[in-house]
Amino acid sequence: MLMVYTKADCPGCHQVKRTLNYLRISFEERRVDETPTLLDHVRTLGFRSLPVVELAGVGAVLGTDAPRLEQLLHRGNLV
Repeated sequence: MLMVYTKADCPGCHQVKRTLNYLRISFEERRVDETPTLLDHVRTLGFRSLPVVELAGVGAVLGTDAPRLEQLLHRGNLV
């Protein structure tokens, strides 16, 4: 399952969600501003900013890093 960690008023978060929707890739949005414990998870993944895209068993990338996001999606056979 593809998880996208976001928060309100985050332009990069909106962009990555638009991109995934455009590509017709399903994902679950997890709002760190609504569930603060999710922020701890994002930090354990090694990130200090959002959006973070995580694919279980494959890895996680900063959602605004288009080349790495594309690699993640390819490794997970989503594109």
